Amino acid sequence: MKDERWLLIALHETEGIGRKSIARLRGQRMFSRDMLHYNSRDWEEAGFPEEKAKLLSERITPDLIEELKSRKLEGGAGIL
Repeated sequence: MKDERWLLIALHETEGIGRKSIARLRGQRMFSRDMLHYNSRDWEEAGFPEEKAKLLSERITPDLIEELKSRKLEGGAGIL
């Protein structure tokens, strides 16, 4: 998945989502590009509580991935 790196960065930068949550998603083979289009119910089905699911559905979008890529191209700090 070409955007996997960017999806990992987006998840990592999301408040309340840490390495354990990300590892669980990857371990359960739930990690996919489809997450860019998840609604809050999809995130809940992936095991996140309602509040985090809502946050993820609002934050993890194709637009965010493009923003992260743009930030990297512009020499933004924090993305390796």
